[in-house]
Amino acid sequence: TTVVEVKKDSTPPTLGTLRIDNITGTGFRINASAGDDTSGIAKYEYFIDNIKKGDGAGNTYTVTGLNKNQTYSVRVRVTDNAGWTKEATTTAIINNSAPTITASYYSKDTNYISVKATGRDSDGDNLTYKLYVSTNGTSWTEKATLSGRTQNTQVTLTASGLSHYTYYYWKVETTDGYATADTGKQSRVRTYCSGTGGTCTPKNCSECNRTWCCF
Repeated sequence: TTVVEVKKDSTPPTLGTLRIDNITGTGFRINASAGDDTSGIAKYEYFIDNIKKGDGAGNTYTVTGLNKNQTYSVRVRVTDNAGWTKEATTTAIINNSAPTITASYYSKDTNYISVKATGRDSDGDNLTYKLYVSTNGTSWTEKATLSGRTQNTQVTLTASGLSHYTYYYWKVETTDGYATADTGKQSRVRTYCSGTGGTCTPKNCSECNRTWCCF
């Protein structure tokens, strides 16, 4: 006589703590560890903020198309071959690394000053730059903007429409769309004086750093 032992699966599968890794700027990988000694695991289902993103037999799933600086609810449901289910939840955050910036004075004339700036972003995000000027170092006016620039590439920003023979403080700001960095107030630069080659004194010419100046 042959005796066949048939096990009846009357319990849900086990599901350990979910683990999040391989975090990028737009997603991450979910690792789930489930087991069922009686009937075995049939499938895994993966949910982000209660929206189903995928399912199948694999115990890992990579989520894409997400945003930085946002906390996501992660839920995994496993089903064994008897139809029993088990769920586990966790949270995941796609952190953003703030950019950094360096800048230096480049050139000037009677009505503008130009600076060169380089922003760096460890996430590889494109950057937006803004140049501000101030005559007193406290009240700032935005004078130039450059958008969608590849990080770690030097850019030139020009503040035009300035008054002649006037001191201006300046600073540059950069953002990756999530965080902002700036150079802080930089040493003031005085624009050249304007003129048409008319009468002037050597003293004034020396102050203007020109061979002529006219007031």
